[in-house]
Amino acid sequence: MRARLPSERVGAIGSSLGGAAALLAPKPLDVDALVLESVYSEIGSAIENRMIAVLGPIGAVAAPPITALFKLVLPPFLGVSAADLRPIDRVAQVRAPVLVAGGMLDDRTSIVETRRMFARANEPKRLWVVPRARHVDLEGLAPDEYREHVLAFMVGTLRR
Repeated sequence: MRARLPSERVGAIGSSLGGAAALLAPKPLDVDALVLESVYSEIGSAIENRMIAVLGPIGAVAAPPITALFKLVLPPFLGVSAADLRPIDRVAQVRAPVLVAGGMLDDRTSIVETRRMFARANEPKRLWVVPRARHVDLEGLAPDEYREHVLAFMVGTLRR
């Protein structure tokens, strides 16, 4: 975008893994505004939360040892360590205004993780907690509120 429209301000929205990818890039995205929706804080909690969500009570028992095993096999198979997959450690490197959004009922990225990500972000920043949202498309679930929060944040931040 910067190459095609060098004089324009650029915003990005990263949802779930897309938001994690935006934070885990070799350097922070060159954007003027960033929205992070339902972004996991670190790979261990991401794996455990998803196992519990999918497997229920069995997942609660199986998640800790499987997560530990996954962390062990990450380096030889993927060439990264669990320490490399911690968006929460990278959010403070973002210099653009940030809106962190998450669902109160999200069982994949807990509201506690969302609040921790927000706490680590630099000012200016905003937090939007969606009361009835799980790990879903927030715009699809609450389109009016999405425009009120996300669109207003983008327009207000990117306006010259």
